[in-house]
Amino acid sequence: MDKKNQSKCGRVVIFNHLEGYFDFLARSDADDTLVFRKWADHGDRALFWLGDRKLVIVSRPITDADRICRHWGYQGTQVAAPEKPSCRLSLDILRENHLIQAVINQAGEDGVVELVPYVATKFFYQLVSELRACYGLEVRLPESPELENLWLRDDVDTKAGFRDLATRWLERDDILPEGVVTPNVGQAGPAIKRFLSLGYGCVIKSNQGVNGMGNLIIQANNDLKNDDIDQLLKENNYFQDEKVVVERYIPSPDNIFPSLEIFVPRDLHEPPSITYLSQQLFDGNGYFEGVWIGRELLEKLWYPELAHAGVQMGKQLQSSGYVGYFDLDAIIDEAGKLYLLEINARRTGGTHVHEFAYEQIGRLYLECVDLLNYSHIPCETSTEFYELELQLGDLFFPINGEQRGVVISSTSKLIEGSIGCIFIGASYADAQDIELRVRQRLDKTIPAQDRP
Repeated sequence: MDKKNQSKCGRVVIFNHLEGYFDFLARSDADDTLVFRKWADHGDRALFWLGDRKLVIVSRPITDADRICRHWGYQGTQVAAPEKPSCRLSLDILRENHLIQAVINQAGEDGVVELVPYVATKFFYQLVSELRACYGLEVRLPESPELENLWLRDDVDTKAGFRDLATRWLERDDILPEGVVTPNVGQAGPAIKRFLSLGYGCVIKSNQGVNGMGNLIIQANNDLKNDDIDQLLKENNYFQDEKVVVERYIPSPDNIFPSLEIFVPRDLHEPPSITYLSQQLFDGNGYFEGVWIGRELLEKLWYPELAHAGVQMGKQLQSSGYVGYFDLDAIIDEAGKLYLLEINARRTGGTHVHEFAYEQIGRLYLECVDLLNYSHIPCETSTEFYELELQLGDLFFPINGEQRGVVISSTSKLIEGSIGCIFIGASYADAQDIELRVRQRLDKTIPAQDRP
């Protein structure tokens, strides 16, 4: 990470998450417009990527971007968005002259620019091609494979593709939960019944699933008939005419879901490296909600095996042409045994937390702080950033110059009653205490005079 953040040329972050996953997200019951609105406001986290001096292009303007950047050390970060957004941000940039001009300005007199997308897509490479051919820019891609290797990113990002590669590349035969890949959801029934007959629960996964969506869990000892199973599968809109993975459900009584992020350099002489380790946090529906990053996790008995598996996957991906980030999601069972679940081949849900701490606290931040990040903290007492300052200003990072406090990482959903927060403490308990104090102050059910 040191070398990446020492780049001298202009940098442009393209937060094109909808471009990569809109087709899957649109499988929900909501219409496309509602899906776009729900997911278009996730670009706030990109404010904390890659240090200070950069241009961030998002699908919708980031609410309070200037205030957030000013408060937490990113005054050199600029933000731009299309006037007529679509789910293909790369194509929006090509269509709107002001966005093209912003990229050209970022390239400067030398005409050299680094493009860093949330996810590499065919539309992103179309943008890269036209910037080179039509505008004469030297476009560098420090976190994206060459176009001819895009298939590898797309393949490993699927549930079936990950199972295939991990089975061939990793040493422990049972490091994945027992499972099968069926050609379509219509053929998943027998595999489900087999697991249930053996006394196991199972997880049915859409091949394109993201953020926990597309997963259906059927618990053990469930007396379901064939018709019941067929009905459950039909009712799940995320299962369509594609591969489906059926895996044995791995109970984790302590809810231990580690995730290890790896960066794979383009230079084959530079080995893949671990960026951060986190414990994933989920909401009541099983959807990804945030991460805990702390030094205590590095001391867990399961960590060396996870680290080894992550680096091995990174080396294999690098030799096959992959470039950029990926994370390896896992679960720890009641006996402390590690199982790998999937790869996300892109920047991940905690990358901005790690990079904020790296930039604002230092390379060895884990020696002095723990970090908790939540995408959605209920906030019904404020509708404007200045109100958050009045309510929480004394808790803003850094409290009295100490390396602790809350960072408001997102206010784009403030109108809907939530904000994103990073809680930083001298320990896990300290970070939790700051989180609790923030939640209590934002809870409108508590009388104002009783809030801490």
